[in-house]
Amino acid sequence: MAFWKLHNIRAFTGDVAASSLSSRLILLVNERADADIEQIIGVCLEHLAGWQIVSVSQTAQELVLPLQQKPDAILFNAQLSRQYGLSFVQKRIVQQIRRYPLTQATPILLLIDTAHWMTLQQMESLGIVGAIAKPFNPVTLPEKISELLGWDKP
Repeated sequence: MAFWKLHNIRAFTGDVAASSLSSRLILLVNERADADIEQIIGVCLEHLAGWQIVSVSQTAQELVLPLQQKPDAILFNAQLSRQYGLSFVQKRIVQQIRRYPLTQATPILLLIDTAHWMTLQQMESLGIVGAIAKPFNPVTLPEKISELLGWDKP
């Protein structure tokens, strides 16, 4: 069973009146529960960029998304191996994300150790917009995400 941690209750309830119009909703999908990296990413995106974060940890075969509104982007924090990375992404994450109506067309970014060996063609074939290599600079993470997605800098 997947479990999730809600960083910002407005993101879950859909109460956008209380948030600024420039705020973005980011779905953070963690391959496994990793409170430290989840907290770092959450703090960076919420406090430096002013984005709302909904965090989901993948702990079983099924991914459950606790969403009531469409996220602007999905950041998938993965531990991929060179041998099995692409099939893992496609089967266990991308396909599961794409079956939800709210996330079918949402851009996906990978946050992975092995970003250097994935080609743009490999990522595009999976519907992935880009990859950010770990370790990443927490201060520039919102700018890097904005750059990959073609958004104005936060």
